[in-house]
This record gives sequence, structure tokens and C-alpha cells, in this order.
Amino acid sequence: MVYVDLYLFRNIQFFGLESQHKVTGSYVVVIGLGGVGSHAASMLLRSGVGKLLLVDFDQVSLVLFGFTFLFITQI
Repeated sequence: MVYVDLYLFRNIQFFGLESQHKVTGSYVVVIGLGGVGSHAASMLLRSGVGKLLLVDFDQVSLVLFGFTFLFITQI
């Protein structure tokens, strides 16, 4: 847990260690990975959420990549 604590040092300073452990132990579901959902998923991961389930029923197409945070080269 030392690496996680160092990686999330600012979160721990702001929220406290106990609260950050609650975030790290949490499970979040993001439904829809368009313009808002992809950014939300990225920020949740950066905040230290322990488990993240991503759900999107759209088909992959080049037109949609402009709306998403993650591009095919990053997957």
C-alpha cells in the first residue's frame, strides 16, 4: 500500500488516509463512455478508485473518437 499512498499523496492530505482507503476499496460502474463518461472514468482511476466497470453499448467507429478521452492507440 506504500506505492498507492505515495501516488495519492495529495488526496490523502485533503481527504485523510481513512477516507482515501474507502475510495481505494470502492467499486464504481460507469455507463456510457462518450464525451462525459470517458473523462469521468479517467478521473475516477486517477483518484484511486479500486475497481471500475465500464459499460458502453455503442459500436466503435472513427467518428466517435473525437468525443472520447481514450483513443484506439491507447487501448
